[in-house]
Amino acid sequence: MKANGKFLKEKWQIPSKLNRYHRGGEWWEEPNIFPASFSSPSGYIVFESKEELAKHPHIRVAKESTKVWLKKTKQIENLSHVSGFIKISKPKIIHEEIPDLGPDGSVYLIVNDIWPGWIKVGESFDPERRLKNYQTGDPFRNYTLVDSFWFEDRKLAEKEIHKILNSQGYESEGEWFKIKKSIAKKLILDYQS
Repeated sequence: MKANGKFLKEKWQIPSKLNRYHRGGEWWEEPNIFPASFSSPSGYIVFESKEELAKHPHIRVAKESTKVWLKKTKQIENLSHVSGFIKISKPKIIHEEIPDLGPDGSVYLIVNDIWPGWIKVGESFDPERRLKNYQTGDPFRNYTLVDSFWFEDRKLAEKEIHKILNSQGYESEGEWFKIKKSIAKKLILDYQS
């Protein structure tokens, strides 16, 4: 899914008249209506007026263009580090579980392009069916099953893999981890063997 400001404004119910979006959280088109908000895949910030925007210590309104830029520092790398930023957590999707057919099943990896770099590490007896449950929460059906790995005890495997990811310092929100797909796959394959 190619996120855009209007879609995120509605999805996240952002209290602004106009929402501008940038995937990297580094620059946006200058708003002409207020209150206005700037968003990235992980949340947003709202400005009540043009004056408030102009006075923000970490935002620069470019005089030579119609762009608004983030003033980067060591502490401020993207919009999520700016004071006033409202973080949106990764989705917690309530899903129908297949009746328990035993402890075996899969640990799976699912992604959605709206949260680049984030991977859901979950468990299910049927990962394809779990993916369909996720798609019901996304009008663009943009969740993708990256891979799944069979285990004799899927719940235990998922728990142990989460522990490994946390112990290695990967940023997480519930079952979502900020990790490269290739590294996540290798970690699970190493655990599996």
